[in-house]
Amino acid sequence: MNISRKVWISLICLFVFVGIAAAQYPAEKPSVESGKAIYKSKCVMCHGNIGSAIFEFNDHGSMVEKTSTDFYNAVTDGIMGTEMHAFTDLSESQRWDVVAYLWTFWLDEPRVEEGKTIFTNNCRCHGANGDGSGLSGAFDFTDLEVMVNKKPEGFIEIVSNGVPNTQMASWSSRLSDDEILNVVERVWTFQFSDYPPSPDTAEMATGTELMSPPESTEAPEAAASAPASQVPLGTGILFLTVTMAYLVARIRKS
Repeated sequence: MNISRKVWISLICLFVFVGIAAAQYPAEKPSVESGKAIYKSKCVMCHGNIGSAIFEFNDHGSMVEKTSTDFYNAVTDGIMGTEMHAFTDLSESQRWDVVAYLWTFWLDEPRVEEGKTIFTNNCRCHGANGDGSGLSGAFDFTDLEVMVNKKPEGFIEIVSNGVPNTQMASWSSRLSDDEILNVVERVWTFQFSDYPPSPDTAEMATGTELMSPPESTEAPEAAASAPASQVPLGTGILFLTVTMAYLVARIRKS
């Protein structure tokens, strides 16, 4: 086998690895309950018991513009220039679990229950479990690869205005804005293995909230000292990209 052929095979393998690395979505439905335990252990000291400190996870305007991938990347890579460091000690599934729990600060249980009734009575095309089984081509809210890159505001717009050239009609004349939000909150929960999380009686009674991170919070630089096996995904992709560039140069020379 000549060098050129070896380089080509190596290059193809690297493209495959990059494709796998870039496919960031849960292998299975994330667990809200598991995410709650992780949040209480690692996140509550900065973000507070009800998720309203630093970034307001309970703020509607902020949350409807976000995707699960946005939060996953923040947990995985940290946020430069802030106290948000990379949580390299968490597995991929644990990171997706804590992201699932973050959404519960936005989701309102009474709204979800009302939305469940609206969905059951009006959205049969999407199937009872939201998997699109009621009609060929209907959107599948359990497709994790797709859902992690969706924003709640996108679903609000679709329910309100419909989708041209499909069976998805506009519901703005039949549902109020609040009812549309309720049903969107309901369909959002289809991507989780369990919802709602178990109640936390002490927090519900006191409404305790931490508004600033403690002095002992680990600095962002901690991510840089992570073992090689725990390098953030973005760093791994950058390494593969540089390697591919080198191999392409080798091909041209040969």
